[in-house]
Amino acid sequence: MQDLLKKFLGQAQLLYEEMVTILCDCEALINSRPLTYVSESEHLVLISPSSFLQDIKEWSTPDIDAIDHKSLNRRIKYRQNLQKDLRTDLETHIWDFSYKEQNVEIRVNLRLEILG
Repeated sequence: MQDLLKKFLGQAQLLYEEMVTILCDCEALINSRPLTYVSESEHLVLISPSSFLQDIKEWSTPDIDAIDHKSLNRRIKYRQNLQKDLRTDLETHIWDFSYKEQNVEIRVNLRLEILG
């Protein structure tokens, strides 16, 4: 996560509150990544760290994310773009990692079923 923050923030100078907001978004995103799944009849239910921490499935704040950009000043626009880029890259990185991890687990389970 440090490399990701360095890549996107670089030399950016953020206020304390802005940095805390970005770190909270990263924490929420990391806690929303799937760890495993539970099979309930026909549906697979993904289990993530946030399922143990809170009952809320949605981690974003749509009312804040959908603010009219024309009424915002440059600083807020800059911060929102930075957060959006960071969320996108972090989300892609986490889901790619989870996908690879789950593929390995599925392959191992299939081999065990074939051999067993």
